[in-house]
Amino acid sequence: DSFSRAKKWVQELQKQGF
Repeated sequence: DSFSRAKKWVQELQKQGF
């Protein structure tokens, strides 16, 4: 669903230092 996809997106941003 879109919520789990959003969490994955947030984790990707945090890996990049955002």
